[in-house]
Amino acid sequence: TFLGIIIFVVVSIAANESSYCQTTLDNTITTPRTALEINEPILREMGKSLEHFYSFTGVVGECLNLHVDQQGTDVSVSLRSPSGQLLTKVERSNTLLGRENVTYVLPENGIYSVIISSGLRVEIKNGYTIELKPFTKPTVRDFKQMKAEALVSEGDRLSFGKNDAE
Repeated sequence: TFLGIIIFVVVSIAANESSYCQTTLDNTITTPRTALEINEPILREMGKSLEHFYSFTGVVGECLNLHVDQQGTDVSVSLRSPSGQLLTKVERSNTLLGRENVTYVLPENGIYSVIISSGLRVEIKNGYTIELKPFTKPTVRDFKQMKAEALVSEGDRLSFGKNDAE
């Protein structure tokens, strides 16, 4: 059966380290991931068509606030649940500078995955900073922010003709 097959995808070469992504057919990520710590920003270089993987432990009902500051590299930010389900993908097309925010109320306890992807078709070695902000109890504003982020990302996908296979 195909359920036992593991797919290997080369995903990252950064700081002279190679990393390989392992996923099962149910989208569970088994790749080594860099742990995100609250208020501990991580600066990374991002090249052409790469992905970087991060993780954090979340509790059901907490509101995630994740900031990715683009510094000359257009990136998308995907959030996956502990079971591997894609929860949200935030991307503002053709934006090389500025912040990609992910606001999301966590649906279950466990280790979540964050995937930073570059869709650059040319080699430009710029970077980004990723920072996990303190978890909060969700407010009405957080739910509005989640909806707004989803609508902006969907609008960009429609405007720029992107079709995510995730």
